[in-house]
Amino acid sequence: MENDPNQFLANHIKEGKERVEKEQQFYEEILNELETLPKYQAFFKKYHPHSVLKFKQEFARYKANCIFHEQTFRKMEEEDLLLYHDAAVNCLWEIQQKKLFTLQCQWRAGLVNLPEAKFTAHFEYYWSHKIHECKLIKPFTQAELNDYIVYLNQVNSEDVFYFDRYQQYEEIKGTGAYKDAQAMPSYYRWWYDKYGEHELQLPDKRGDREEKYQEYEREESRARYHQIISAPDYDSRPCIFFSQDEHFENFMNKFGNKRMIDFKNVKEELNHNRGGWGLFDDCLELLEEAGDNWNIEANKDWRWGLIMAGLRYKQTMVALAIQNVYDDYLFRLENNIAPEEPDYRSTEEHINEMMRITTRGILHGWQLSGEKGEWHAGDDEMK
Repeated sequence: MENDPNQFLANHIKEGKERVEKEQQFYEEILNELETLPKYQAFFKKYHPHSVLKFKQEFARYKANCIFHEQTFRKMEEEDLLLYHDAAVNCLWEIQQKKLFTLQCQWRAGLVNLPEAKFTAHFEYYWSHKIHECKLIKPFTQAELNDYIVYLNQVNSEDVFYFDRYQQYEEIKGTGAYKDAQAMPSYYRWWYDKYGEHELQLPDKRGDREEKYQEYEREESRARYHQIISAPDYDSRPCIFFSQDEHFENFMNKFGNKRMIDFKNVKEELNHNRGGWGLFDDCLELLEEAGDNWNIEANKDWRWGLIMAGLRYKQTMVALAIQNVYDDYLFRLENNIAPEEPDYRSTEEHINEMMRITTRGILHGWQLSGEKGEWHAGDDEMK
């Protein structure tokens, strides 16, 4: 049958195996040339033999990969899509970020237990930046990609390409310190509008549990602070900050002049606008590529009208490029090759430092509470 899913899967697996065999054939042919052709032998004589074999193998694999994917990249280049490859990679991983955020909501509510997650920070700082390695969620599907392409073609927002706080739970839900400053990725907002916000209504049992131990740590800090300010030699005079407008103006009114206050205000406004002009310049280049027939919608702020038109064009091009990125992801997945990573990921050192900073207070509070043993995620308490 033409639409038989089993036959489709069988054909897909067969095609994947054929691709692997073809690339392996390229690899072996290139490696053989490096081993046997006199011109290469003469070249490698200048280098230590222990390093030569590894170099040959890595070069052969690289060249085979280039040959194998040359047609795909040429096709993207001919269609003017190669320029949007990196943005498409980031957008593809946004699908996984949303699935991970769903899992975070379920885990915080106690609906699932995960050996890989002992702190909420494992989502917010660890897996958020290691999304390309995360095995907690299932791989992409074509249906999810198709849905995301609909999103790219429907939503016009500056946040589509410039958001990276995908697992900041309180910020996304608009709770706690972010009650009046909610910041949700535009894809999440589109998804919730389409499928409902049920997961946003789930309780935060594990977050509340961590908060309980953080409060022990804060109580100790408050007691220490009270002890410091109660000391006879404590200097209770307030601090002065140059960055705080009130302090600066008070100082200038006493020792300077109003022109310096005006200059500071103008300088800050210029710095604020300059950031927007960088995006404006990028979008002008996009509109130049889009051509005269690309529609620019009316906007009371002409600059933002042009910016949004440029971003809409970029979204359109990324929507076309993302299928090629997904096909490459599938090929890598089938052949145990590491996927292409998003460019917003952090270094291992930064991730470890953020984990240390965000869990330090919880662990200290756990010790202060008098509870015994090592910290755990409270799986038994979630029942």
